[in-house]
Amino acid sequence: MFQDYRGLRVIQYPADALPAVPGEPPPDLLRLTRAFSDESRLRILRFLATGPRSFTDVVQFMGLAKSTVHHHMVVLRAAGLVRVHDRGDVTTYSLRPGAVDELGDRLHTFFQAE
Repeated sequence: MFQDYRGLRVIQYPADALPAVPGEPPPDLLRLTRAFSDESRLRILRFLATGPRSFTDVVQFMGLAKSTVHHHMVVLRAAGLVRVHDRGDVTTYSLRPGAVDELGDRLHTFFQAE
């Protein structure tokens, strides 16, 4: 969530406030695996892997409604897969370096936990 106030931009990010339930998949792992479970989101990630893109670029590439692309971008951001680059008048999105590699590590950690 973005908020501009008297020349100051405040950016808020969601945080997991509740502790994970032992034996259950942690919320961050669920967000990550759900983000990968949609074909459109995988296509968006592949597009963003080539470099920073504007929201309009993503909409044009996908050929979907803005609201649909917005939903997918929110899911990808909440999963920690996409970075937002806010330069005042221009906002771009890119694949977060190392984010895809974390999937295997997180799954391994969950599967090995007792």
